[in-house]
Amino acid sequence: MRIVKTLRIAALVAMLVSVCSGNASAAPATTGGQPKSIMIQVASWGTSTSDLVSKMDYICAEHRDRAKPGLIQNLVLMDVASADPDASPLETTPTANDVLLTDRIDALLPYFPGGNGLCNFDNVFVGTVDLNGAKPAGTDDKWITYRDGIKDPNFRTNMLQRSLKVAQAFQDYVSKSNNPKVVYHWYVTQEALLEAFADPAVEQGYEAFMIQHVEDLSTVAPNRAFIWSPGFQALPDNVGAADKTVLETNLKTFFNNVRSGVRPYNAYQANNGGPLWLHMQDHVGSMASFYPRMTKEDAASWYVFVKGLFPFTNIGMNVEQFTTINWKCCSAADPTELMNREQYYLQQNIALGAAFELRYWYSNNHP
Repeated sequence: MRIVKTLRIAALVAMLVSVCSGNASAAPATTGGQPKSIMIQVASWGTSTSDLVSKMDYICAEHRDRAKPGLIQNLVLMDVASADPDASPLETTPTANDVLLTDRIDALLPYFPGGNGLCNFDNVFVGTVDLNGAKPAGTDDKWITYRDGIKDPNFRTNMLQRSLKVAQAFQDYVSKSNNPKVVYHWYVTQEALLEAFADPAVEQGYEAFMIQHVEDLSTVAPNRAFIWSPGFQALPDNVGAADKTVLETNLKTFFNNVRSGVRPYNAYQANNGGPLWLHMQDHVGSMASFYPRMTKEDAASWYVFVKGLFPFTNIGMNVEQFTTINWKCCSAADPTELMNREQYYLQQNIALGAAFELRYWYSNNHP
């Protein structure tokens, strides 16, 4: 089984796309952990759909009882199509052949609200197609979607059109499936490095993208929430006071302008925080091979910083369930460290959001 996880590397200059193996040596089972939601990177699922169903049924049997520890509340499908590896991310009229993953969708639909599965999650959030690691021909590792791509209107157009096409194909498929009445919300597959918002052009690019993306997907399934899971790679102590002031201004601008910009198209919590739920990646796992590393204290500091900028409808921490060893990604995080990290966040009044990812969570949470 192989799973691709995009890692954020070194001061917004380069991005490493690593191959993460879910076949890590089994760790001791935890006692269940705190209530949270779980992500599935559907496009990278490497085993059978029956294995996927087995893991879903295990959650139903052991982690859907609100009276027991380890409740899994919501399910997040980070993508539902495999991205065309040969497609240019700069085509303004995309010719990409992104393929809807119907076998895996069939396996997961019964667990949506309104589905006929062994249980139904409180909510399911559906992503589209993952272009986080896309690169135009002729570019090097210094070109990253989180900075160079998002500032390029051609990249944004490409991403928006391909995402809308996948979203519509997903809804069309659901309507003809054995679970045509299921209810779902949306997941924003395009991620971000939030420290990059110190560049006004990055803020403006993400703002334009996010408003249009919410408008587009609201034509497919209207008035739904949107989970977004960006994060910080820069350590908080390495960002000076002046830069934090700029960052604060630009992030406030982004969240406020997105809320007002999508209001005509999406009524979800329109008079409050709007439809965007923010579940910040803590980057403790993905930066475990860095020196200095991102610590739980660093992640908590950034969370508090962002939470104070805007009245979010829902905000939580994406507690990464994996770790990296000598830059090799990924294996299940140490269960004791993971439990301690979750407990620390809760002590800091940080809610646990959707966690990356099912395979690593399962390694630590099944007998």
